[in-house]
Amino acid sequence: AVDVYKEIKSRKMEVPPYLINRFLHAYVMLGQIENAYEVWEYASSNGMQFDNYTYSILIHACAVARDFDHGKRVLEEAQKIDTHFVVLGSFIKLCGVCKQLSELTFAYKKMISRFKSQIGMIEY
Repeated sequence: AVDVYKEIKSRKMEVPPYLINRFLHAYVMLGQIENAYEVWEYASSNGMQFDNYTYSILIHACAVARDFDHGKRVLEEAQKIDTHFVVLGSFIKLCGVCKQLSELTFAYKKMISRFKSQIGMIEY
């Protein structure tokens, strides 16, 4: 995926959104967070519309890099679309890794109140 991305970028080709997710994921799995950010910037500058999985992958990259501020900015951008619980789940992980407990609590409560039926929460 990394080599394909480099070739696409060198030729200034259009990239389908699902491939952006694959490129981001590949860079995160390789621990190459700066390259993941580069893919994000490249896609953003070319007017790409992102989905919940793109935002989730990028927030996960921020967790790996322990970059809370960038992750919070990504979440704010993600909230412009109909944010899926997978994005908030990634943000909760970011909060835990970065020891942002008040943000973690807020995000967890928001996720539970908004997605209770989708994540199968049981009330006691």
